Amino acid sequence: MSLVHAVLRFLFGPPPKNRPSPSHPPPLNRSTFKGQPSPRLRQPKPPPAGLTAQQLQEALALASPLTTQRTALPILSCCLLGNGKLAATDLDSYLTLELPDLRVAPVCVSVAQLQKVVRTLRGPLVLSRQEGNLQVNDFLLPGLDPAEFPASPATGVGEPIGPVFMVPPRWSDLLPAVSTDPARLNLSGVCVDLAKGHCVSSDGHRLHALRMAAEGVTVSGIIPLPTARLVARVVTKGEVTGQFYPQRRILNTEDAALLAIEMTKDTPEAVRRKREKLDAELKRPVYVLFRAPGVELWARLVEGEFPDYLPILQRPKQVSIATLPTALVLAALKACLACAPKDRLGVSLTRLPAGVRIRLEATDHGRVERLVECRGWKPGHYIGMNARYLLHALECWQGKEVTLWIKDVATAVHLEDDNLHVVIMPVRVSEPMECQQVMKRGETNPTAADPVSS
Repeated sequence: MSLVHAVLRFLFGPPPKNRPSPSHPPPLNRSTFKGQPSPRLRQPKPPPAGLTAQQLQEALALASPLTTQRTALPILSCCLLGNGKLAATDLDSYLTLELPDLRVAPVCVSVAQLQKVVRTLRGPLVLSRQEGNLQVNDFLLPGLDPAEFPASPATGVGEPIGPVFMVPPRWSDLLPAVSTDPARLNLSGVCVDLAKGHCVSSDGHRLHALRMAAEGVTVSGIIPLPTARLVARVVTKGEVTGQFYPQRRILNTEDAALLAIEMTKDTPEAVRRKREKLDAELKRPVYVLFRAPGVELWARLVEGEFPDYLPILQRPKQVSIATLPTALVLAALKACLACAPKDRLGVSLTRLPAGVRIRLEATDHGRVERLVECRGWKPGHYIGMNARYLLHALECWQGKEVTLWIKDVATAVHLEDDNLHVVIMPVRVSEPMECQQVMKRGETNPTAADPVSS
Protein backbone atom coordinates (compact mmCIF):
# COMPACT_ATOMS: atom_id res chain seq x y z
CA MET A 1 0.00 0.00 0.00
CA SER A 2 1.43 3.40 -1.04
CA LEU A 3 1.83 6.38 1.22
CA VAL A 4 -0.97 8.25 -0.56
CA HIS A 5 -3.41 5.36 -0.03
CA ALA A 6 -2.48 5.17 3.59
CA VAL A 7 -3.16 8.90 4.07
CA LEU A 8 -6.56 8.68 2.29
CA ARG A 9 -7.52 5.64 4.33
CA PHE A 10 -6.57 7.46 7.49
CA LEU A 11 -8.63 10.57 6.53
CA PHE A 12 -11.75 8.96 4.91
CA GLY A 13 -11.84 5.40 6.13
CA PRO A 14 -11.82 2.16 4.12
CA PRO A 15 -13.52 2.03 0.71
CA PRO A 16 -17.32 1.20 0.67
CA LYS A 17 -16.92 -2.38 -0.46
CA ASN A 18 -14.70 -3.10 2.52
CA ARG A 19 -16.89 -1.36 5.15
CA PRO A 20 -18.72 -3.66 7.53
CA SER A 21 -22.42 -3.90 6.71
CA PRO A 22 -24.96 -2.77 9.33
CA SER A 23 -25.89 -5.47 11.76
CA HIS A 24 -28.85 -7.66 10.70
CA PRO A 25 -30.41 -10.55 12.54
CA PRO A 26 -29.00 -13.83 11.38
CA PRO A 27 -31.19 -15.75 8.94
CA LEU A 28 -33.62 -18.19 10.47
CA ASN A 29 -32.46 -21.70 10.51
CA ARG A 30 -35.53 -23.75 9.47
CA SER A 31 -34.03 -26.81 11.04
CA THR A 32 -34.28 -25.04 14.41
CA PHE A 33 -38.11 -24.88 14.10
CA LYS A 34 -38.52 -28.33 12.72
CA GLY A 35 -41.43 -30.02 14.48
CA GLN A 36 -42.58 -26.74 16.08
CA PRO A 37 -45.44 -24.50 14.90
CA SER A 38 -44.38 -21.47 12.94
CA PRO A 39 -44.76 -18.14 14.76
CA ARG A 40 -48.09 -16.34 14.01
CA LEU A 41 -49.44 -12.90 14.55
CA ARG A 42 -51.25 -12.45 17.86
CA GLN A 43 -55.03 -12.78 17.38
CA PRO A 44 -57.42 -10.48 19.28
CA LYS A 45 -59.07 -12.10 22.26
CA PRO A 46 -62.69 -13.23 21.71
CA PRO A 47 -65.35 -11.21 23.50
CA PRO A 48 -66.19 -12.48 26.96
CA ALA A 49 -68.91 -15.12 27.03
CA GLY A 50 -72.24 -14.09 28.49
CA LEU A 51 -75.87 -13.40 27.80
CA THR A 52 -76.32 -11.24 24.72
CA ALA A 53 -78.99 -8.63 24.13
CA GLN A 54 -80.38 -10.63 21.21
CA GLN A 55 -80.79 -13.78 23.32
CA LEU A 56 -82.62 -11.92 26.07
CA GLN A 57 -84.76 -10.04 23.55
CA GLU A 58 -85.89 -13.30 21.91
CA ALA A 59 -86.76 -14.79 25.30
CA LEU A 60 -88.75 -11.71 26.31
CA ALA A 61 -90.64 -11.74 23.00
CA LEU A 62 -91.76 -15.29 23.75
CA ALA A 63 -92.70 -14.49 27.34
CA SER A 64 -94.46 -11.16 26.78
CA PRO A 65 -97.84 -12.65 25.63
CA LEU A 66 -98.24 -14.20 29.09
CA THR A 67 -97.68 -10.96 30.99
CA THR A 68 -100.66 -8.81 31.87
CA GLN A 69 -101.06 -5.37 33.35
CA ARG A 70 -103.25 -5.93 36.42
CA THR A 71 -103.21 -3.31 39.14
CA ALA A 72 -104.27 -5.86 41.75
CA LEU A 73 -101.45 -8.27 40.82
CA PRO A 74 -98.48 -6.26 39.52
CA ILE A 75 -96.28 -9.34 39.81
CA LEU A 76 -98.03 -10.78 36.73
CA SER A 77 -96.55 -8.01 34.57
CA CYS A 78 -93.07 -9.21 35.55
CA CYS A 79 -90.80 -12.08 34.65
CA LEU A 80 -88.62 -13.99 37.10
CA LEU A 81 -84.91 -13.91 36.25
CA GLY A 82 -82.25 -16.00 37.94
CA ASN A 83 -80.37 -19.29 38.09
CA GLY A 84 -80.03 -19.45 34.30
CA LYS A 85 -83.79 -19.27 33.66
CA LEU A 86 -86.53 -16.80 32.74
CA ALA A 87 -90.13 -17.49 33.83
CA ALA A 88 -93.44 -15.77 33.03
CA THR A 89 -97.04 -16.62 33.88
CA ASP A 90 -100.63 -15.42 33.61
CA LEU A 91 -101.79 -17.96 36.24
CA ASP A 92 -103.27 -20.18 33.52
CA SER A 93 -99.98 -20.82 31.72
CA TYR A 94 -96.43 -20.93 33.07
CA LEU A 95 -93.46 -20.54 30.72
CA THR A 96 -89.86 -21.33 31.67
CA LEU A 97 -86.97 -20.59 29.28
CA GLU A 98 -83.44 -21.80 29.89
CA LEU A 99 -80.74 -19.12 29.55
CA PRO A 100 -77.50 -20.74 30.77
CA ASP A 101 -75.54 -17.47 30.47
CA LEU A 102 -78.02 -15.60 32.69
CA ARG A 103 -75.96 -15.19 35.85
CA VAL A 104 -77.93 -13.06 38.29
CA ALA A 105 -79.57 -13.57 41.66
CA PRO A 106 -83.35 -14.12 41.46
CA VAL A 107 -85.23 -10.90 40.77
CA CYS A 108 -88.61 -9.95 39.28
CA VAL A 109 -88.72 -7.11 36.76
CA SER A 110 -91.32 -5.69 34.39
CA VAL A 111 -91.19 -7.42 31.01
CA ALA A 112 -92.26 -4.27 29.14
CA GLN A 113 -89.57 -2.11 30.79
CA LEU A 114 -86.89 -4.73 30.29
CA GLN A 115 -87.79 -5.06 26.62
CA LYS A 116 -87.43 -1.30 26.08
CA VAL A 117 -83.99 -1.33 27.70
CA VAL A 118 -82.69 -4.38 25.85
CA ARG A 119 -83.70 -2.89 22.47
CA THR A 120 -81.20 -0.09 23.04
CA LEU A 121 -78.28 -2.42 23.84
CA ARG A 122 -75.96 -4.52 21.73
CA GLY A 123 -73.58 -7.35 22.48
CA PRO A 124 -73.05 -8.98 25.90
CA LEU A 125 -75.07 -7.85 28.88
CA VAL A 126 -73.90 -7.35 32.43
CA LEU A 127 -76.74 -8.10 34.86
CA SER A 128 -76.69 -7.89 38.63
CA ARG A 129 -79.16 -7.54 41.48
CA GLN A 130 -78.83 -4.30 43.42
CA GLU A 131 -80.96 -4.18 46.59
CA GLY A 132 -83.89 -5.94 44.95
CA ASN A 133 -83.54 -4.05 41.65
CA LEU A 134 -82.01 -5.20 38.38
CA GLN A 135 -78.89 -3.56 37.01
CA VAL A 136 -78.55 -4.03 33.22
CA ASN A 137 -75.29 -2.47 32.04
CA ASP A 138 -75.85 1.22 32.96
CA PHE A 139 -79.64 0.88 33.47
CA LEU A 140 -81.25 0.28 36.85
CA LEU A 141 -84.78 -1.19 36.71
CA PRO A 142 -87.08 -1.43 39.75
CA GLY A 143 -87.70 -4.99 40.87
CA LEU A 144 -90.20 -6.92 42.96
CA ASP A 145 -89.66 -9.62 45.54
CA PRO A 146 -89.15 -12.98 43.73
CA ALA A 147 -90.88 -14.73 46.63
CA GLU A 148 -94.17 -13.19 45.40
CA PHE A 149 -93.86 -14.76 41.97
CA PRO A 150 -96.39 -17.64 41.49
CA ALA A 151 -95.03 -21.15 41.76
CA SER A 152 -94.90 -23.48 38.78
CA PRO A 153 -97.81 -25.94 38.40
CA ALA A 154 -95.20 -28.70 38.47
CA THR A 155 -95.30 -28.52 42.26
CA GLY A 156 -98.99 -29.48 42.39
CA VAL A 157 -99.47 -32.23 39.80
CA GLY A 158 -99.60 -35.98 40.10
CA GLU A 159 -98.22 -38.73 37.90
CA PRO A 160 -98.60 -38.14 34.14
CA ILE A 161 -101.68 -39.49 32.36
CA GLY A 162 -101.13 -41.14 29.02
CA PRO A 163 -97.97 -41.25 26.92
CA VAL A 164 -95.89 -38.37 25.58
CA PHE A 165 -97.34 -37.16 22.27
CA MET A 166 -95.78 -35.25 19.40
CA VAL A 167 -97.23 -31.85 18.52
CA PRO A 168 -98.01 -31.72 14.77
CA PRO A 169 -95.68 -29.35 12.86
CA ARG A 170 -98.76 -27.65 11.32
CA TRP A 171 -100.19 -26.77 14.72
CA SER A 172 -100.70 -23.12 13.68
CA ASP A 173 -103.28 -24.25 11.07
CA LEU A 174 -105.66 -24.97 13.96
CA LEU A 175 -105.68 -21.47 15.43
CA PRO A 176 -107.99 -19.68 12.93
CA ALA A 177 -110.95 -21.90 13.86
CA VAL A 178 -110.69 -21.48 17.67
CA SER A 179 -113.76 -19.74 19.07
CA THR A 180 -113.34 -16.39 20.82
CA ASP A 181 -116.91 -16.41 22.16
CA PRO A 182 -116.73 -16.45 25.99
CA ALA A 183 -120.12 -18.16 26.09
CA ARG A 184 -118.69 -21.25 24.33
CA LEU A 185 -115.92 -22.18 26.74
CA ASN A 186 -115.46 -25.72 25.43
CA LEU A 187 -114.62 -24.31 21.97
CA SER A 188 -112.12 -21.71 23.23
CA GLY A 189 -109.07 -23.89 22.64
CA VAL A 190 -107.50 -26.73 20.68
CA CYS A 191 -108.64 -30.24 21.57
CA VAL A 192 -105.91 -32.90 21.62
CA ASP A 193 -107.57 -36.31 21.36
CA LEU A 194 -105.06 -39.13 21.87
CA ALA A 195 -107.66 -41.87 21.45
CA LYS A 196 -108.91 -40.76 18.02
CA GLY A 197 -105.60 -39.31 16.81
CA HIS A 198 -106.69 -35.75 16.05
CA CYS A 199 -106.01 -32.18 17.09
CA VAL A 200 -109.22 -30.22 16.47
CA SER A 201 -110.50 -26.67 16.71
CA SER A 202 -113.95 -25.26 15.93
CA ASP A 203 -116.05 -22.15 16.47
CA GLY A 204 -119.33 -23.83 15.57
CA HIS A 205 -119.27 -22.63 11.94
CA ARG A 206 -116.08 -24.31 10.76
CA LEU A 207 -113.75 -27.05 11.91
CA HIS A 208 -110.00 -27.58 11.42
CA ALA A 209 -108.57 -31.02 12.20
CA LEU A 210 -104.97 -32.26 12.05
CA ARG A 211 -104.10 -35.93 12.08
CA MET A 212 -101.69 -37.24 14.69
CA ALA A 213 -100.62 -40.64 15.94
CA ALA A 214 -103.37 -42.38 17.90
CA GLU A 215 -102.00 -43.54 21.25
CA GLY A 216 -104.79 -46.00 22.10
CA VAL A 217 -105.64 -44.31 25.41
CA THR A 218 -108.84 -42.47 26.25
CA VAL A 219 -107.18 -39.19 27.17
CA SER A 220 -107.99 -35.77 25.75
CA GLY A 221 -107.76 -32.14 26.79
CA ILE A 222 -108.56 -28.65 25.49
CA ILE A 223 -105.50 -26.39 25.24
CA PRO A 224 -106.43 -22.73 25.92
CA LEU A 225 -105.91 -20.31 23.03
CA PRO A 226 -103.05 -18.25 24.60
CA THR A 227 -101.09 -21.44 25.22
CA ALA A 228 -101.91 -22.76 21.75
CA ARG A 229 -100.49 -19.59 20.23
CA LEU A 230 -97.26 -19.98 22.20
CA VAL A 231 -96.97 -23.60 21.11
CA ALA A 232 -97.38 -22.48 17.48
CA ARG A 233 -94.38 -20.15 17.91
CA VAL A 234 -92.23 -22.77 19.62
CA VAL A 235 -93.01 -25.56 17.13
CA THR A 236 -91.48 -23.50 14.30
CA LYS A 237 -88.09 -23.77 16.04
CA GLY A 238 -88.02 -27.51 16.58
CA GLU A 239 -89.73 -30.61 17.88
CA VAL A 240 -92.33 -30.13 20.63
CA THR A 241 -93.77 -32.86 22.84
CA GLY A 242 -96.70 -32.79 25.24
CA GLN A 243 -98.13 -34.80 28.13
CA PHE A 244 -101.23 -34.55 30.33
CA TYR A 245 -101.14 -34.40 34.13
CA PRO A 246 -103.82 -34.56 36.87
CA GLN A 247 -103.90 -32.19 39.80
CA ARG A 248 -102.53 -33.63 43.01
CA ARG A 249 -105.47 -33.95 45.35
CA ILE A 250 -105.42 -34.10 49.12
CA LEU A 251 -107.80 -36.89 50.07
CA ASN A 252 -110.22 -36.40 52.91
CA THR A 253 -111.14 -39.20 55.30
CA GLU A 254 -114.12 -40.33 53.26
CA ASP A 255 -112.18 -40.51 49.97
CA ALA A 256 -109.29 -42.37 51.60
CA ALA A 257 -111.69 -44.91 53.09
CA LEU A 258 -113.42 -45.33 49.75
CA LEU A 259 -110.13 -46.00 47.96
CA ALA A 260 -109.22 -48.56 50.62
CA ILE A 261 -112.30 -50.67 49.84
CA GLU A 262 -111.59 -53.70 47.69
CA MET A 263 -114.15 -53.89 44.90
CA THR A 264 -115.80 -57.34 44.68
CA LYS A 265 -119.03 -58.77 43.33
CA ASP A 266 -120.66 -58.19 46.69
CA THR A 267 -119.80 -54.48 46.79
CA PRO A 268 -123.02 -52.40 46.84
CA GLU A 269 -123.81 -50.56 43.59
CA ALA A 270 -123.87 -47.19 45.30
CA VAL A 271 -120.37 -47.70 46.67
CA ARG A 272 -119.17 -48.93 43.30
CA ARG A 273 -120.48 -45.79 41.59
CA LYS A 274 -118.86 -43.52 44.14
CA ARG A 275 -115.57 -45.34 43.64
CA GLU A 276 -115.79 -45.04 39.84
CA LYS A 277 -116.57 -41.34 40.12
CA LEU A 278 -113.62 -40.79 42.48
CA ASP A 279 -111.24 -42.76 40.23
CA ALA A 280 -112.35 -40.73 37.22
CA GLU A 281 -111.81 -37.48 39.11
CA LEU A 282 -108.32 -38.52 40.23
CA LYS A 283 -107.36 -39.46 36.66
CA ARG A 284 -108.91 -36.42 34.99
CA PRO A 285 -106.32 -34.35 33.09
CA VAL A 286 -106.05 -30.84 34.51
CA TYR A 287 -102.68 -29.66 33.19
CA VAL A 288 -100.62 -30.18 30.06
CA LEU A 289 -96.86 -29.85 29.79
CA PHE A 290 -95.19 -28.94 26.50
CA ARG A 291 -91.44 -29.42 26.16
CA ALA A 292 -88.95 -28.25 23.55
CA PRO A 293 -85.17 -27.70 23.74
CA GLY A 294 -84.75 -25.00 26.37
CA VAL A 295 -88.52 -24.47 26.76
CA GLU A 296 -91.02 -25.77 29.33
CA LEU A 297 -94.65 -24.63 29.11
CA TRP A 298 -97.33 -25.63 31.62
CA ALA A 299 -100.99 -24.80 31.00
CA ARG A 300 -104.25 -25.43 32.79
CA LEU A 301 -106.73 -27.16 30.48
CA VAL A 302 -110.06 -25.62 29.57
CA GLU A 303 -112.88 -27.13 31.58
CA GLY A 304 -115.58 -28.84 29.58
CA GLU A 305 -115.89 -31.51 26.93
CA PHE A 306 -115.19 -30.90 23.26
CA PRO A 307 -118.14 -31.83 20.98
CA ASP A 308 -118.11 -35.09 19.03
CA TYR A 309 -116.36 -34.07 15.81
CA LEU A 310 -115.95 -37.39 14.00
CA PRO A 311 -119.41 -37.27 12.33
CA ILE A 312 -118.56 -33.80 10.99
CA LEU A 313 -115.39 -35.12 9.36
CA GLN A 314 -117.35 -37.70 7.38
CA ARG A 315 -117.83 -36.49 3.81
CA PRO A 316 -121.22 -37.05 2.14
CA LYS A 317 -121.40 -40.12 -0.08
CA GLN A 318 -122.51 -38.22 -3.21
CA VAL A 319 -120.51 -35.03 -3.80
CA SER A 320 -119.12 -32.88 -6.59
CA ILE A 321 -115.40 -32.23 -6.74
CA ALA A 322 -114.18 -28.76 -7.78
CA THR A 323 -110.42 -28.32 -8.22
CA LEU A 324 -109.21 -24.70 -8.24
CA PRO A 325 -105.80 -22.97 -8.28
CA THR A 326 -105.05 -21.91 -4.70
CA ALA A 327 -103.30 -18.62 -5.50
CA LEU A 328 -106.09 -17.34 -7.75
CA VAL A 329 -108.81 -18.20 -5.24
CA LEU A 330 -106.83 -16.46 -2.48
CA ALA A 331 -106.51 -13.32 -4.60
CA ALA A 332 -110.23 -13.37 -5.41
CA LEU A 333 -111.21 -13.76 -1.74
CA LYS A 334 -108.93 -10.91 -0.65
CA ALA A 335 -110.50 -8.71 -3.31
CA CYS A 336 -113.96 -9.59 -2.03
CA LEU A 337 -113.04 -8.86 1.58
CA ALA A 338 -111.64 -5.47 0.56
CA CYS A 339 -115.16 -4.16 -0.07
CA ALA A 340 -117.16 -6.45 2.23
CA PRO A 341 -118.99 -5.01 5.26
CA LYS A 342 -118.07 -6.56 8.59
CA ASP A 343 -121.46 -8.20 9.06
CA ARG A 344 -121.81 -9.58 5.52
CA LEU A 345 -118.93 -11.76 4.41
CA GLY A 346 -120.86 -14.21 2.27
CA VAL A 347 -119.54 -14.82 -1.26
CA SER A 348 -121.12 -16.93 -3.97
CA LEU A 349 -119.14 -19.52 -5.92
CA THR A 350 -120.94 -20.18 -9.22
CA ARG A 351 -119.85 -22.79 -11.76
CA LEU A 352 -119.94 -21.28 -15.25
CA PRO A 353 -118.75 -22.88 -18.50
CA ALA A 354 -115.55 -20.76 -18.35
CA GLY A 355 -114.77 -21.50 -14.70
CA VAL A 356 -115.93 -20.58 -11.20
CA ARG A 357 -117.06 -17.03 -10.56
CA ILE A 358 -116.36 -15.75 -7.04
CA ARG A 359 -118.59 -12.78 -6.32
CA LEU A 360 -119.37 -10.53 -3.38
CA GLU A 361 -122.21 -8.04 -3.75
CA ALA A 362 -123.19 -5.47 -1.12
CA THR A 363 -125.68 -2.76 -1.95
CA ASP A 364 -123.92 -0.04 0.07
CA HIS A 365 -120.34 -1.24 -0.45
CA GLY A 366 -120.24 -2.18 -4.12
CA ARG A 367 -119.56 -5.44 -5.91
CA VAL A 368 -116.50 -7.42 -6.93
CA GLU A 369 -116.18 -10.66 -8.85
CA ARG A 370 -113.36 -12.80 -10.22
CA LEU A 371 -113.43 -15.72 -12.65
CA VAL A 372 -111.15 -18.63 -11.72
CA GLU A 373 -110.44 -21.70 -13.81
CA CYS A 374 -111.91 -24.93 -12.47
CA ARG A 375 -111.94 -28.66 -13.11
CA GLY A 376 -115.09 -30.60 -12.23
CA TRP A 377 -118.42 -29.38 -10.78
CA LYS A 378 -120.88 -29.08 -13.66
CA PRO A 379 -122.05 -25.62 -14.80
CA GLY A 380 -125.20 -24.37 -13.12
CA HIS A 381 -124.15 -25.22 -9.56
CA TYR A 382 -123.46 -22.60 -6.89
CA ILE A 383 -122.83 -22.34 -3.16
CA GLY A 384 -122.44 -19.54 -0.61
CA MET A 385 -119.47 -19.44 1.78
CA ASN A 386 -118.00 -17.11 4.37
CA ALA A 387 -115.10 -15.42 2.56
CA ARG A 388 -112.95 -15.08 5.68
CA TYR A 389 -113.40 -18.72 6.71
CA LEU A 390 -112.42 -19.92 3.24
CA LEU A 391 -109.49 -17.50 3.14
CA HIS A 392 -108.15 -18.78 6.49
CA ALA A 393 -108.40 -22.36 5.25
CA LEU A 394 -106.55 -21.62 2.01
CA GLU A 395 -103.82 -19.72 3.85
CA CYS A 396 -103.07 -23.04 5.58
CA TRP A 397 -102.96 -24.92 2.27
CA GLN A 398 -99.63 -26.26 1.01
CA GLY A 399 -100.57 -27.35 -2.52
CA LYS A 400 -100.88 -25.26 -5.67
CA GLU A 401 -104.42 -26.55 -6.12
CA VAL A 402 -107.27 -26.99 -3.68
CA THR A 403 -110.19 -29.39 -4.01
CA LEU A 404 -113.63 -28.52 -2.67
CA TRP A 405 -116.01 -31.38 -1.90
CA ILE A 406 -119.48 -29.93 -2.47
CA LYS A 407 -122.86 -31.61 -2.20
CA ASP A 408 -125.47 -28.82 -2.26
CA VAL A 409 -126.16 -25.31 -0.97
CA ALA A 410 -127.25 -26.61 2.45
CA THR A 411 -124.38 -29.04 3.18
CA ALA A 412 -120.95 -28.29 4.61
CA VAL A 413 -118.01 -27.98 2.21
CA HIS A 414 -114.94 -30.17 2.84
CA LEU A 415 -111.31 -29.34 2.07
CA GLU A 416 -108.72 -32.02 2.73
CA ASP A 417 -105.03 -32.66 2.11
CA ASP A 418 -102.57 -35.19 3.56
CA ASN A 419 -102.81 -33.90 7.15
CA LEU A 420 -105.36 -31.08 7.38
CA HIS A 421 -109.13 -31.51 7.09
CA VAL A 422 -111.30 -28.37 7.01
CA VAL A 423 -115.10 -28.32 7.14
CA ILE A 424 -116.95 -25.04 6.50
CA MET A 425 -120.70 -24.56 6.86
CA PRO A 426 -122.32 -22.78 3.90
CA VAL A 427 -124.08 -19.41 4.08
CA ARG A 428 -127.25 -18.35 2.33
CA VAL A 429 -126.72 -16.19 -0.76
CA SER A 430 -129.00 -15.08 -3.56
CA GLU A 431 -129.33 -17.56 -6.39
CA PRO A 432 -127.27 -16.30 -9.36
CA MET A 433 -129.16 -15.36 -12.51
CA GLU A 434 -127.16 -17.85 -14.56
CA CYS A 435 -128.37 -20.71 -12.38
CA GLN A 436 -131.98 -19.58 -12.75
CA GLN A 437 -131.60 -19.60 -16.53
CA VAL A 438 -130.14 -23.10 -16.43
CA MET A 439 -133.07 -24.29 -14.30
CA LYS A 440 -135.56 -22.82 -16.79
CA ARG A 441 -133.87 -24.71 -19.60
CA GLY A 442 -134.00 -27.83 -17.42
CA GLU A 443 -130.33 -28.64 -18.01
CA THR A 444 -129.37 -29.29 -14.40
CA ASN A 445 -130.38 -28.64 -10.81
CA PRO A 446 -128.04 -26.12 -9.15
CA THR A 447 -128.84 -27.43 -5.68
CA ALA A 448 -127.93 -31.02 -6.47
CA ALA A 449 -124.46 -32.41 -6.92
CA ASP A 450 -123.31 -34.33 -9.90
CA PRO A 451 -122.85 -37.77 -8.35
CA VAL A 452 -119.25 -38.53 -7.53
CA SER A 453 -118.34 -41.27 -5.11
CA SER A 454 -116.71 -39.92 -1.94
